[in-house]
Amino acid sequence: MGQQVGFYAIDKDYDAFIQFIRESGFLGVPEIIPSDSLSQGLPLEKLAYADRPFFYLIPEEVSAAEAFYKELSDDPHSSKLLVHVSPVIELQPCKRQGDAIYDGRIYIGLGKEDRYYDLRLKEYRKLSRYVRKWERTDQFSFCVGPHTAEMAKEGQIKLMHHQIELKVA
Repeated sequence: MGQQVGFYAIDKDYDAFIQFIRESGFLGVPEIIPSDSLSQGLPLEKLAYADRPFFYLIPEEVSAAEAFYKELSDDPHSSKLLVHVSPVIELQPCKRQGDAIYDGRIYIGLGKEDRYYDLRLKEYRKLSRYVRKWERTDQFSFCVGPHTAEMAKEGQIKLMHHQIELKVA
């Protein structure tokens, strides 16, 4: 069973969140790697600020070699992360289109049979506690970083969930 927390964090809020993640001992794990390479954790900046819809985190207590990849059938030179058997946490940054900010999320797919179940759950909860301290949206209870919330209240940005505009509660 999976767990997730949705959030809005841009600019200073996102930077502070990435700093918290780094200080908490996480490394970034890419979704796609060259098939002939070994899985290695990357500094968060390599993934957190790249133009991609999401990336993965691996706790420092786990070797990046525990992130399992499978060769892509349409591109044998590339391998894709097997998310459901790797001890990773998905982080989807907020997407920005003009003044519209779309929600991001932290997601963990959990299976109690996974040997890293307890560790992954503990680390996921550490990240989710960080964002759950923020203000919430009026619908769906998404967490909104303080700077992002102020910008939304002042009308500088719109908090969007699909086609629905949300307000800070």
